[in-house]
Amino acid sequence: MNSSEGWENITVEDLGEIVAGGTPDRTNPSYWGGSIPWVTPTEITGLKGKYLRETAEYITEAGLAGSAARLLPIGTVVVTTRATLGETAIATVPLATNQGFKNVVPNKETDPLFAYYLLRTLRPEMIRLSSGTTFLEISKSDFARIKTRWPKIDDQRRIAAVLDTVDEAIAKTEAVIAKLRQVRTGMLHDLLTWGVDENGQIRDPIAHPEQFRDSPLGFIPVDWGIIAVSQLCEFISYGFTNPMPTTEEGPWMVTALDIGDGEIRYDQARHTSQHAFDNFLTPKSRPKIGDILVTKDGTLGRVAKVDREPVCINQSVAVLRLLPSSDAKFLSQYLRSPMGQASMLAEVGGSTIKHIYISKLRDILIPYPTEKDRRQISEVLESSESHIQVEVQKLVKFTNCKSGLMFDLLTGRVRVPEDLELTK
Repeated sequence: MNSSEGWENITVEDLGEIVAGGTPDRTNPSYWGGSIPWVTPTEITGLKGKYLRETAEYITEAGLAGSAARLLPIGTVVVTTRATLGETAIATVPLATNQGFKNVVPNKETDPLFAYYLLRTLRPEMIRLSSGTTFLEISKSDFARIKTRWPKIDDQRRIAAVLDTVDEAIAKTEAVIAKLRQVRTGMLHDLLTWGVDENGQIRDPIAHPEQFRDSPLGFIPVDWGIIAVSQLCEFISYGFTNPMPTTEEGPWMVTALDIGDGEIRYDQARHTSQHAFDNFLTPKSRPKIGDILVTKDGTLGRVAKVDREPVCINQSVAVLRLLPSSDAKFLSQYLRSPMGQASMLAEVGGSTIKHIYISKLRDILIPYPTEKDRRQISEVLESSESHIQVEVQKLVKFTNCKSGLMFDLLTGRVRVPEDLELTK
């Protein structure tokens, strides 16, 4: 049913009592270290999930009585209203907050979970009504008068149940991704240190010490070599240092900020003109497909392979052009591994902005397996990466679904069927 019939125009103060927070005197030790959870906005912005159970600091009954803080009941929706505006959480224990909050204690006509979702949609209006020179803040009166709409409480509960189900799917998918990445990190170490046997299993240096030898990098398989990164490359350099024009379209202009773990974020990279690309840049500033990029300034050690052209890089990015006989897949995987990262970050320079020096990057020693081992290692790691990407795409779909549902359900544009079973 595409109708918002039965929805009422309200203001935030219709959701329940609005309670501000406060901070006990820091110089009074009797106010701190008690049993009452006390929350700051930073804890909400870093919170995983919607429920608030534990806090970094606790205050005493004396601290509560001696400050503007109030003890808020279970079910209170805490809302950040200073500096970072519009972040919300639901209290699952009685707690207090500092003055960076305006908290909503839901009344009997308000479902707390619905209020949590609804208040999150009001962030743009909170920002519009805020003021301040050092940081933005919205007053209690302005916050209370923000206009919104709501349905009857049974409809609120149905809407909240749908959104909560999507949130659970998102949380479970995030947990799967985290676990897969953890497994991959452990697998990286074992594969890139010990390799695999004829059965495709990771070699065991304890059970089969005869298959290993000592080296400057520790125990490695007897048929592996040790090689410097420079021996695998035609050249290692960095990109342009002079400013380049920015255009709406044209070759991608990639900086360290545009490189993530194993990927170039083309969607956020800027463009430059084809004329500037062709005439103002040296070949070493114009990576080719298959080249490896490493962030060398500021954000250090991010590694990605170039998979499209034309692209140019600035001085914050190093490019590794491999020799035709070298294995780009293996080198890329190694540099992304904990061992490769440790090698790149072992010696960095700079006081304000940290740097990985090109000379140090060239001299990094890595274990270099046989061609057969490199192929097997790459296949295992690519399969692992593929599993992760499947879950990442699933997460993107759930997140986009939630965004659309929040707009449809919290505006009354789409109604939740009345026969929906509420399990919460």
